[in-house]
Amino acid sequence: MAERMEDLNIPLSAINRILNLSSLAGNPFNKECRTAISRATSIFMLYLTSIAHGHAVKQKRKTINVADVLQAAKEAELDAQGLQNIAEMMNNRKHRTDGPPINGGSSLAESMGSSELTKNVDE
Repeated sequence: MAERMEDLNIPLSAINRILNLSSLAGNPFNKECRTAISRATSIFMLYLTSIAHGHAVKQKRKTINVADVLQAAKEAELDAQGLQNIAEMMNNRKHRTDGPPINGGSSLAESMGSSELTKNVDE
């Protein structure tokens, strides 16, 4: 674990890229705002990772996989359509021929249950 909370912050360069890609790109963000977003992002990632770790432990695994993270995101009540988009993106990435498969080669829809993914989008 990191010795200081500051060691866990997301680099400001990554935050700047995300803010520039957002719909708010025309609005300036001062340094304090970017630092606050970096810290909030770090805390959110720790929260989501903690939930995902719990799902992995319940299934007697030490490694967190994509399905664990998506399940954690659903448990945290994140946008169902966004989760569906992420699942599709990860499946598309898995089926590429120029890279290693994600999630041990199994389909994300298989690991989460494809009906479960579509059910959450409909809700």
